Amino acid sequence: MSSIATALAYAHEGGQHIDVLVEGHWLGGRVARIDGFGLVIDRDSGSQSVVRLENIAVVTVGDEEAKTAGAPTVVAQRSMTAVG
Repeated sequence: MSSIATALAYAHEGGQHIDVLVEGHWLGGRVARIDGFGLVIDRDSGSQSVVRLENIAVVTVGDEEAKTAGAPTVVAQRSMTAVG
């Protein structure tokens, strides 16, 4: 399993479609820019979103056709530990 940053860098280099889960909300599009702190997503709607890497719980990478066909696309997921 790749780290979230590695998966996003791979998607950026390959021009792949991504979906990221950020605080319970899915954002989809293509990676416009990524650095060690954040990510700029060119959204499917034509807008852009800026997301802190630390807030991303799950990343899926792959084109829309593969996702529609049911191909597995999850490549990175942050592990969560309950504290209490």
